[in-house]
Amino acid sequence: MNMIFCHIIVYTAEALILLQYSSNLFILKYSRRLTYIFLMLFYSLLFFIFLLDLFWLNAIVFPIINFIFIFLFYNVKWKTALFHASISTIMMNLGELIMGSIFSDFLKNFYEIRYDSISFYVSFAFMTKLLYFLPMYLLSHFFKKPQENGKKTDNTVFLVMAVPLISIWLAITLLIVCHTTETSPLLDQMITISAALVLFLNILVWAIYSYLQNKSMEFARMQLQLQKENDAAEYYKMLIKQNESQNILIHDIKKHLQFIALLSRQGKADKVDSYINEIVHSADLQSSVSVCDNEFLNIILCRYLRICEEQKISLQLDIRSRTVDFLTDSDLTGLFCNLLDNAVESAKNQPDAFIKLTVTQKQQIPLTVLTMTNSCCKNPFTAGHKLISTKGNSKSHGFGMKSVERIVKNYGGDLKLYYKEEDKTFHTILTLKSIWETSACKK
Repeated sequence: MNMIFCHIIVYTAEALILLQYSSNLFILKYSRRLTYIFLMLFYSLLFFIFLLDLFWLNAIVFPIINFIFIFLFYNVKWKTALFHASISTIMMNLGELIMGSIFSDFLKNFYEIRYDSISFYVSFAFMTKLLYFLPMYLLSHFFKKPQENGKKTDNTVFLVMAVPLISIWLAITLLIVCHTTETSPLLDQMITISAALVLFLNILVWAIYSYLQNKSMEFARMQLQLQKENDAAEYYKMLIKQNESQNILIHDIKKHLQFIALLSRQGKADKVDSYINEIVHSADLQSSVSVCDNEFLNIILCRYLRICEEQKISLQLDIRSRTVDFLTDSDLTGLFCNLLDNAVESAKNQPDAFIKLTVTQKQQIPLTVLTMTNSCCKNPFTAGHKLISTKGNSKSHGFGMKSVERIVKNYGGDLKLYYKEEDKTFHTILTLKSIWETSACKK
């Protein structure tokens, strides 16, 4: 019974190594929970085949199971899945062969005794799985292109790798103790538990390391997203100044007309023509449209009116008076630019594409409600109810919506997203508390 439990731990470790390797290289098709469940089911099947004690069947099924898992649950072609399934099989067999050859040199009856002692077997299995994990981890970074990593090589990985290397030395020591010393049942159990704890410690260290790396990368991308929104806010402020200059020019048009009339009476036709051309081609006379009473948001929406016109998308806007005045300029940029960017990306290149954006305020309640409906040819949600982005840079997927979620949370609001298959439309409904921001800013 104890030996079966040890085998279960070994197969669990192999499954986690394959998961770490694949997730480091490829993008998941489905939710993590579903992926974990099927991985455990696949390796449970491998475990039951192992119990049949059919060596060749076990050797053949292992790469097949790995191939099926990689191909079904990651965005890869079958040739790529086959290649990496072969790599995992080779690395696992090499780990067992290396450790077996090392111990068979000074333990003549190694292959006979390795299953006799649980502590001996656990220590040996622990070392082979570490030798399986280390090259798999290094290969996952080798195969991953620098542009896909989204960051430079982190030298701290080599410091963390000291943990499994030291653990291998500890396991060798435990093996020698098991073989050269007559141990009591209690000591034998303590050695077994110690080996299992060292294995768990290695898994824990690498799990924490991977988690911190992912969080660090996510934080860096969110910082870039915030910087992008701040830069956009500055750009829209510049457009507001340009709009003010245009209003000043329109206000002074009477003086310009009087001056043109004076030049005309003096018979200076060339100067009249030059003066008129100068005014007509002035940046201050660019077209301006008013779609809402918030000057900053008006500039943002005018830009998207031009974008939608170029993409042949009908953009319908209904922004009620004073509904967004409590939002800061950077939050207006982050909220509306990210929502409209996603809507334009989803609706473009579709017949009769449209985007309908409405912002209203509940009567007698400091609650602003934003609803947006846009054309969307296919369901953008995965099986795990996660949005799939169609943008070119896969590492930037989802950070626009994360910025929207951050703003909604800061204003004590709520966000709901859903897709209607009947009319092929994507719906966004969010609420913002107008009094929330004021108290949050004071803090």
